Amino acid sequence: MEDYLDGLDEELWNCINGTVQPPLNAQNIGSSGTISAVGDQQTRLKNNKKRCMRELRGALPPVVYNYIRACKTAKEIWNTLKEKYQGSEKTKINSVKRCLVELKEFRQKETETVEVYYDRLNELIYRCNRYGITRSLMEYNLTFVMGLRKEWRSVSMMIKNQQSFDISSLNDVYNQVKTHESEVAKIMEEAKQSLGGPLALSEMKGKFTKSGVEEKKKFEKSEKNDDKVKEFKAEKKLKGDSGVDCHYCNGANHFAFDCMLRNKEEKKDRYEAYHVEKLEEVREKAKELSLVARREDEDGESGTY
Repeated sequence: MEDYLDGLDEELWNCINGTVQPPLNAQNIGSSGTISAVGDQQTRLKNNKKRCMRELRGALPPVVYNYIRACKTAKEIWNTLKEKYQGSEKTKINSVKRCLVELKEFRQKETETVEVYYDRLNELIYRCNRYGITRSLMEYNLTFVMGLRKEWRSVSMMIKNQQSFDISSLNDVYNQVKTHESEVAKIMEEAKQSLGGPLALSEMKGKFTKSGVEEKKKFEKSEKNDDKVKEFKAEKKLKGDSGVDCHYCNGANHFAFDCMLRNKEEKKDRYEAYHVEKLEEVREKAKELSLVARREDEDGESGTY
């Protein structure tokens, strides 16, 4: 609209931004202008204001015209339109934040062609410019090539490493990417054939989806069990229990290494093991004595004969 009004008459846009004030009727001392010249200038400014209002109202559809029907000046019309389409200051700040986040996370979608991807970036750049967000050509070029899908990786790296990349326009970068579109399509087709075609890809996708659902169910089940344990412990603590259980005797309020039953049984086991060991030693000694006695008897009998 600024370009349109400025193209019709340079003074029309000044009626909106208020840079030109109407001249005073009284003459300043030393002024070379005449009263008639001042009157002509006043008349021209009034006519320009009326003409500016006419141009603004004529450019609006009937629905929007209802918003500015009560406006008396071109500047008032302009401020009303700005508030309607740009919103309040808080709305502008939120719009700027959304643009910055979208610009940072801008990526080519899975089923999106290069043309649609390029048009979507241009739309985002227009919105950034509208809210006063400025970026250099190199930044927009990087956003475009680095947001391409992974099958474009070699092409994007080659274009990014060119010397003219920093000073090229976004349209030039887009045209370079387009020249490699057939190569990327061929690579994708070969990859599909090596994996067994679209049917194999769909089967693999189904397997991955099935395994993902199973993992999700396991995770949800473990979470439920954890929640039950937490609720049980919380209930015990509410009853004055410390929440510590012995895994040996299943008793409460003590650990396994402090369990009296465990210590008693371990002591009994050690006592029995000690006596069993001593009994084995006695048996071994008895065997040795019996062998010695047997040998002596055999030697005595042999000496008698």
